[in-house]
Amino acid sequence: MADALRRWGRDFRVSRATAIAIAVAAGMAALASFSVGWRMGEAAERARGGDPVALTAGAADREVVDLLGRIEAGRATDDGASSLSYPTALRGGASGDAGPIGLAAEDPTREQVPPGPAPDVSGDPPPAARFAWEAGRFPASSSSGALRDHLRAAGLSAASVLELRQGERTWRVLVAWGDDRAAVDAQRTVVEDALASANVETGVPVLVELGS
Repeated sequence: MADALRRWGRDFRVSRATAIAIAVAAGMAALASFSVGWRMGEAAERARGGDPVALTAGAADREVVDLLGRIEAGRATDDGASSLSYPTALRGGASGDAGPIGLAAEDPTREQVPPGPAPDVSGDPPPAARFAWEAGRFPASSSSGALRDHLRAAGLSAASVLELRQGERTWRVLVAWGDDRAAVDAQRTVVEDALASANVETGVPVLVELGS
């Protein structure tokens, strides 16, 4: 009986030591978890507070910071940034060989398209009169100019006036103008005879009121 009690007491002491060890381990685990949670909470508070993120990793991050600094410096000037260069780490090249950013060189083999002809804006000033005969309308100044010259050679006052209607250029040939409608109308036969001998195809002349 005594032996049984001694064995029970020894077993009990071993069980108590094990329990103490378990309690110590649990306390250390709780302390470590509390420390990790504390640090994570501080980091979250700094992030919510808008603290700047430091770019201090390595050479690549330093080149990125340097590029951003040059961009901001260019914005602060009136002329803007005149020359920028990509960080080497972003281009995948060797350190220190970042070249300036410029316009791409023109390909000498590319076919050069010649510029088109300049739009024809030639024309005479509108007559300073109230009435005139309209001898015709033309889409090109060459035809209206030829008719104008023919009418002038016949002894009539004539002008080729450029007008823009609905985005289209039109040259309007006016002849035998004046402020007196009856006097202008009296020149109908003279205008018709001059148009009949012209080399430019025209319609029937129309008496028009200018500026209307």
